[in-house]
Amino acid sequence: MLDAILNHLRDSDGASSVDLASRFLKFKNPEPSLAHRAITGILGKDRRCFFDNDGLWRASPIAAAPAGPELSALPWRAVQVLTGDQANRRKIFHVSVWTVLPSPTPAFGEWLESPAALSFDERSVLVSGGDTPFNENRKDEILSAIAQQCIDGVPVFLSGRHFAVLKYNAAMSGVALPEDAFLVSHLFSAAHVPFPKPITLSGCYAALFNRAPVLTNARGHGEALAHCVAELIERLAQNGVATMAELEAALNAAVESFDFSQKGFSYNDLINLPQQPGVYAFTAKNGAFLYIGKASNLRRRIMGYFRQTDESPEKLERLRAEAHCLTTHVCGSELESLIYEFRLIKKHAPLLNVKTDVNERKGDFKPIHDCIILLPHADEGKGMSFWFRRNQKISLKPFNVDFQQSGEMVEELERFFFSDKLPAQPTDFPEQEIALRWMKCHAEELVVVPVSRLQNAREIYAALRDYWDEVKISG
Repeated sequence: MLDAILNHLRDSDGASSVDLASRFLKFKNPEPSLAHRAITGILGKDRRCFFDNDGLWRASPIAAAPAGPELSALPWRAVQVLTGDQANRRKIFHVSVWTVLPSPTPAFGEWLESPAALSFDERSVLVSGGDTPFNENRKDEILSAIAQQCIDGVPVFLSGRHFAVLKYNAAMSGVALPEDAFLVSHLFSAAHVPFPKPITLSGCYAALFNRAPVLTNARGHGEALAHCVAELIERLAQNGVATMAELEAALNAAVESFDFSQKGFSYNDLINLPQQPGVYAFTAKNGAFLYIGKASNLRRRIMGYFRQTDESPEKLERLRAEAHCLTTHVCGSELESLIYEFRLIKKHAPLLNVKTDVNERKGDFKPIHDCIILLPHADEGKGMSFWFRRNQKISLKPFNVDFQQSGEMVEELERFFFSDKLPAQPTDFPEQEIALRWMKCHAEELVVVPVSRLQNAREIYAALRDYWDEVKISG
């Protein structure tokens, strides 16, 4: 109903509460004050519309995206993934990461599977004497390092399959790869340069440089991809696409052609999504959950589902065809979205999510002492705290940053940290694992309240107030 009202407001020059109540709530000759209360209850907190001075509800104008940073100033990373043959499609043999600008430079290159498993012909063109030796025991460490490279930069993959396979392998080791990544085909499309179909590294290189790349080893594949990305960024600038906002606008334009007529959401709904971290869910017309995910930028991520690429994986085609409703929830941090994503997947078992429980994944889990992590909240005037009780439980607690709720909060702190053993839930262990892996990647920037060093709940509460100043300063 909300989306239907918003679409009506966008297509009109405004509507009164009485009109909206009659049209959408089926009120017959509604009393104006009652109609206004009912419609305000639906629209009052939605930033996509507002109640104007003339007594009419109107759709908010779509905010122009800020110019944003120049593409040439961004830390682009070309991520080249060498996978196995058809029988080993989920196996990754080698990953190389190249810093693209100001000129392609190797940043990372490792074997994840033994090159001895390759055929003689494959080894002759992929293995070189300067490669880092394969070490099976370092796989988790390597995948964590790759994820960090993607977090620290703007990753570009040759294909969606490469991104999906790397994300799958990372998940099996308990490593969360960022949801947002560009494909080479995105850059080709935005630069209006024809690209080969299907996408291949040699085909992309030839389309840009009119010659075949020299691929003498696995590292050379990453170098060729990095040169392609660098050339495409230069061509984007030549076509007037010089900033990230302009790049996203060019890519989003292609989404307008998607047929949303049978959906419960529209292109305007997508373009009005916030560019903030959060979780999202697609549901079918019968209410069944199809897919639940997280994103560091909700608009960019969800737009990507309806953007045409060189590939149309079966899962993506099914999602496009069957998705009827979209629900989003803005989070204040990536950690918050990771926890909520896990909880929602556990609760709803979406049809298209990978069926891999966190507690089934490989990797070490090292508990920490009792502590509280402080992070921003999506709402102004609030903060988000993550409470850890050693070996037992994690709890997410939003709080008001004016710290006026001391009595209630002190009681909760007392129960959580100083009561007898807390009742166990099946999700406690995997949620701690998710949080601790994220904390390991962000250790230097975290604000941590050392609960294990404090004597009682009142001391913890006082520390929360003092440590929150550090969050405000760093933010």
